[in-house]
Amino acid sequence: MKATKLMVNSLLTLILGMFFLAGYRVSEQQPDENIVEVRLGCHMLEVPRKNVVSNGVPAWLRWLPGLDDGSNSALFRFFDHEVQEYVSGYQIGEVRFRDDIEIIIIALTTEDVNGYQNPKTFSQLGDLWNMQGSYRERRMEPHRSNGWYKVFREVEYPYSWALLNRYPDPHSPLPDSTSEFWVAHCLMLGPKKDPQPSCTSHFLVDDFLVEFSISEYNIEKIDKVKAFLRSEVESWIKVGGSCSEVF
Repeated sequence: MKATKLMVNSLLTLILGMFFLAGYRVSEQQPDENIVEVRLGCHMLEVPRKNVVSNGVPAWLRWLPGLDDGSNSALFRFFDHEVQEYVSGYQIGEVRFRDDIEIIIIALTTEDVNGYQNPKTFSQLGDLWNMQGSYRERRMEPHRSNGWYKVFREVEYPYSWALLNRYPDPHSPLPDSTSEFWVAHCLMLGPKKDPQPSCTSHFLVDDFLVEFSISEYNIEKIDKVKAFLRSEVESWIKVGGSCSEVF
């Protein structure tokens, strides 16, 4: 599968998931009014109502072009104080709602799962590592003093970058998995006088992609944020049913 096809398909699915949220439905027989049943593809989730988003487009996805069938994707929110309760040191800034975490959950095909796991096909990380293609003239800067690196395409400097947890040495083999070295992609957002970086990352739960964005000042808490989000999403997945029973 070509990298461009993978990225375009996932971006289209993301944007439609917010506008239409076609997977949502509340069961007429639902015994708990605080729980919403959400169908994603052939899977059923049981989600606390407080985490369900029915409208609104998060700022970190407003630049994405196009629309596609959103029945395999849906949007959810965790409020900043909820995240802070479980993630020690998670910062809440002065801008209201900014540090809420909105997640897109997408039901993927096996091909797409492999595409996200493979750095050769995900977001041109192979080119980044090997200094090829659009990363031939890459720029790099250390990220604070934690051993991470910000890697820029020449044309995107200094407004957009890939964040890695190790030095991308073109003389060393490309890691086998995206998650071994890729942390997030970051983008400067906001007014020109005071832009603030926001970072988008993801993880996989079986054949679900969970994508989210956090403020750059919280990026060093990303592993704890992922652990919290993973635990919540896993607790939503309804067990004991089959795809044929969902439809």
